[in-house]
Amino acid sequence: MEIPGGVMDPGETPEETGMRELREETGYVPESMQMFGPLLPNPGLNTAKYHVAVARGCLPKFDPTPEPFEEIAIDLRAFDSVSGLIATGELQHALRTMFSQLRNERTPL
Repeated sequence: MEIPGGVMDPGETPEETGMRELREETGYVPESMQMFGPLLPNPGLNTAKYHVAVARGCLPKFDPTPEPFEEIAIDLRAFDSVSGLIATGELQHALRTMFSQLRNERTPL
């Protein structure tokens, strides 16, 4: 299991990237997005920056348009189920699971 995400296109803002990736990978469009970052996932090894977008009020408006190498099946889950998905190993992306856990423990969305 994975959460929508990808690389920023030249000239794109983090918000635009988040909306584009959500639309391309799921066909959903959010009413609003809350942005977090930039975060440095591993500053000891590289200078990569990571942005997290929390999309709210999402509605299906388009057909997904995944890249040829992507295999996507949409599986909607409630945000408060993330802890359980991490515990069972269904969700393993380290940066995204860490962010989800911190958000659940410290600051309500």
